[in-house]
Amino acid sequence: MKLLAIDYGTKRVGVALNHEWLAEPFAVYERSTALDEVVKLVRSECIEAVVIGISEGKMAEDARRFTHEVCAKTGAKYIEVDETLTSRETHEKLASSAMSKQKRQKPIDHYAAAAILQDYLDTHQS
Repeated sequence: MKLLAIDYGTKRVGVALNHEWLAEPFAVYERSTALDEVVKLVRSECIEAVVIGISEGKMAEDARRFTHEVCAKTGAKYIEVDETLTSRETHEKLASSAMSKQKRQKPIDHYAAAAILQDYLDTHQS
């Protein structure tokens, strides 16, 4: 199944795609253009389901609304998963990696989306 994961943030939206059972960071979009870009991507990549990382409060509501709109426009299925602390864990993993500090200071939302997707793939692999 071809999946796309979303890390919905206050400024940006990170997305990741899967290749079989491996999640791969794909892109980071500014929120102002994210809906159109993600809809185009879902259509061009023949995505069957969108995995959305949900935190809590207003951000959770906004993320749900965004993803429901993507799914309504594309016919993709909606899959919700807990994403609590995913961004923080992604920052920590990148900090302990060989990646340069300059590169780590760029938007990493797509890496968080890949972590969300990989967690989903690992727990649903059969």
